[in-house]
Parts: sequence; structure tokens; C-alpha cells
Amino acid sequence: MKLGNITFGIDMVVIFLSGLIFRDVDSVFYGIMINYILALVVDKMVLGLNSGNVAMIVTEHGREICQLIDQCCMRGSTILKAEGGYQGDEKQVVLVAGSNKDIHMIGKAVKEADPASFTIVLESKEVLGEGFHVTRIAE
Repeated sequence: MKLGNITFGIDMVVIFLSGLIFRDVDSVFYGIMINYILALVVDKMVLGLNSGNVAMIVTEHGREICQLIDQCCMRGSTILKAEGGYQGDEKQVVLVAGSNKDIHMIGKAVKEADPASFTIVLESKEVLGEGFHVTRIAE
């Protein structure tokens, strides 16, 4: 779990308990808003402003998966050659970077297109390149 989500959850318990004790709805509402913003800021500071996700899709249909990713989210992808460790079958690993929403949509589309595929999703500290904006704080 992300640090921002952990602090958000703990703080929410405190906010709701204080709301029950003091019976102040406005304080609970403002506490939730501020807490949510704080959780986002903490995650961006810990993970980096240019963070994203990377999906590694192990499949036997690499070209079709790349076309599907392009149609689904207009993201580029890379095919890596691989070999299965157990049977020694020839496999392909499709590597794609994107936002949480992109990777979720890609995962659903890939499972429908190739149910035998195997998907690994990783958090990336920084994603740079075409299609990704770079956020600079200071130079």
C-alpha cells in the first residue's frame, strides 16, 4: 500500500471519531478534504511527480497485444523475447507504461483477448518519454 493511503485511512478513523464525539459535521467534511489532499501530496512526494505504472504481459501473441494496447489507450509498447522456465516454450513479454487508469484498462482488454496471458503490474518511480509529461519543480 502507498504511504498516502495508509495515513489517509488512519486519519479518517480519527476524523470520524472526533465527529462522533463533538458532533461537528463541518469539521468532518473539511477534515476529509484536507486529508485527501495531504494523502495525494504525500504519494507524489514519495513516489515522484512523474510516477506511473508498468505492465509486463507474458503472452504468445505479442503483436496482437501491442495492437490492442494501441487501440485501447493509444500507448506504445515494446515486445521482449522470452522463454518459459518450465516447458521452455517461446514467449513474448509486452512492456507498456501508463497511468493507473491506462494499465487497468489494458489489463481488462488483454484478459479478454488472451485469457492465457500473464500480467505483472509494477509501480514506476518515474516515466519519461513520448506521451508522458515531465513535471519539473526547479532546475
